Amino acid sequence: MDQLRQPPELDFSSTYGLAERWRKWKQSMQLYLDLAMKTKSDEEKCSAFLYLIGTEGREIFNTFNLGEQKLQNLIDAFDNYCKPKENITVERYKFNSRNQTRTETFDQYVTDLKNLAKNCKFGSL
Repeated sequence: MDQLRQPPELDFSSTYGLAERWRKWKQSMQLYLDLAMKTKSDEEKCSAFLYLIGTEGREIFNTFNLGEQKLQNLIDAFDNYCKPKENITVERYKFNSRNQTRTETFDQYVTDLKNLAKNCKFGSL
């Protein structure tokens, strides 16, 4: 584990799919910070986060009004920026209209359905 690959810059070029790109990038970033920067200070982790998120991410960061610069505050601010407003009706429509494609395995189909169901607020149904 001498050479860990850094997460690529997050693509902010389109708001379509930004929430999903952010979710995947954040997961990669948290794994990278846990493995490569475990002993570093919170300030150093914030600097690494801002460096790796890219130029567009730093431009967006400059619009935030964060009091104390901690990693969790930084992540929360980008969570709020990247996650769209919830429209449960649309999310349920996506879930109900999802069909398995010919080239898709059953496991892939079920995994996608589970991911779609997370946003549907089905509760105990």
